[in-house]
Amino acid sequence: MITGQQAEVFWSVVAECLVRFHAHPVTLACKEVAEYRAHLAEAPKGMRRGMVYHSEPFEVASRIAGDAVQLSDVAQEYAAMMEAAFPFPSESLAMRERRARYGPDR
Repeated sequence: MITGQQAEVFWSVVAECLVRFHAHPVTLACKEVAEYRAHLAEAPKGMRRGMVYHSEPFEVASRIAGDAVQLSDVAQEYAAMMEAAFPFPSESLAMRERRARYGPDR
């Protein structure tokens, strides 16, 4: 289960991805994230709303933006962003997986 603080950080990274990698203005990125979150909150009760947190923020931002920036093109910047955003102990496994995927210095 993700904490409220982790959820807020997750969504702030989604917004940051929209700005950095999809060239959205900050105000538009924040609006789109708020609308996407509201859409998820309105999902039927049988839907697993928390499943979004199993996705990479980069992937969620790409879904919102509707374009296909390749993660491999921005991997270093994204890995640094994630390292700074998620210093939580519960994220250590995910960070190890990212390091395995992108290299030990990320």
